[in-house]
Amino acid sequence: MSTGPRTTKPDDPMQRLLDQLNATAPAPRAMPRMVSINWTIKAARLVHAAAKERGISLSGFCRRASVAMACQVLGLDYYEQSVGERGVRAYGEAGGDPKVIAESKDGQGYGEWRIRELG
Repeated sequence: MSTGPRTTKPDDPMQRLLDQLNATAPAPRAMPRMVSINWTIKAARLVHAAAKERGISLSGFCRRASVAMACQVLGLDYYEQSVGERGVRAYGEAGGDPKVIAESKDGQGYGEWRIRELG
């Protein structure tokens, strides 16, 4: 919570209260961690088919495809930006094999994720 530049006297009780609130307020989350996608049936079928073709869970495919596109747009390397990303499950797995999930961390596995060119 920002109050802007100080326009009151340093001994102003209201300003002291605002300063205290600013100092103790928890930092707001910068970005949401979850996103809901509202798409057409045609688009949903297309994305499901692509995830199944790669053998990756739908949520894993959506995360990786989104990051890959963002990296392409911003001129960044997908694999450098994916360090620290969590692993993903195989397509259709309810719990996921811990070994497969561990091996798919940092953007690894399930094919190439760099987008080279947009036509």
